[in-house]
Parts: sequence; structure tokens; C-alpha cells
Amino acid sequence: MNGHPQEVLKKVDLFAHQSDELVDQLAGLGDTVNFTAGQVVVEQGDPSPGLHVIVVGEAEGRVNGVPRLTLYPDDYFGELTLIDEAPASATIVAGPEGMEAFVLQRSEGFADLLANSDFSQTLVEALCARLRDLEFTDVTWAFKGIRFPVRGMVGG
Repeated sequence: MNGHPQEVLKKVDLFAHQSDELVDQLAGLGDTVNFTAGQVVVEQGDPSPGLHVIVVGEAEGRVNGVPRLTLYPDDYFGELTLIDEAPASATIVAGPEGMEAFVLQRSEGFADLLANSDFSQTLVEALCARLRDLEFTDVTWAFKGIRFPVRGMVGG
């Protein structure tokens, strides 16, 4: 792995403002996983395997089979699964050179961290900031039958 898990996690806006102690705990809960070129990392509609932070390589995000986003090192997907365990909102496929990712699954250890109000508050604030920063494009999100254009919302 290029870099220690703690360094990888500190680059993710969700964890950048967490204490070193909490980031160390998070790092201990995850694993580095290698994906071959073209390998499906997660399939839209399937249970999401958790947060993936790309360390090396790239991946493509597809919604309903249509390519929507290319993800690069330090990009991440699957973050919403850490909160709600909903199915994946996109298919993610490892790029042409494969991909190495740090994977953090929702676990009992992660649930214990969520019980920490400082950790939870910072995590929710980072997720809200990410949602507020979205710009409109041709990707759509449906809520109660109304379709909204959204940028970058793949892989939640």
C-alpha cells in the first residue's frame, strides 16, 4: 500500500478533522484490497461492501449501466453505507490498470466509533458539506417522483 492507512484516511474529507486517535482506530478496522482491471468492485443495487478510498489506479462509476464518473487516487465511494447500509447507488468498476483501495466496512468497531458524539458530528458535517458542494449535471437523483440533476453522487 502506498502510504499508511492513517495517511490515506486523513486525505478523505470525512476524516480529515478527526483526532489522530480516532483515525488510528478507523485504520485498524479496514483492509487494503487489490482489484484487477475491469473487476466489478460493487454492483448497483447490491449491498455495498463499505467505504473504498482509492490508493492506486482508478475506477469508473456507472449508474444504470451508463458511465458517469471516473475516480482517481484519494477519491472515495461507499461512504453512505457507513451510516445507513443501503444498497449501492452505482456500479463501480476498477480501471484499466486495476485499483488498490483501502476498504472500511461497517462493523461493530465502527458502530462503537459512531457512538462517539464528536466523531458522529464531524462525520455528519462532512457528509452535509459534500452534499452542499454538488453541482448540477445530467446525473439525476429521484426523490418522491421528482428528478433532480446531481453531480458526482455515485456509489453511496
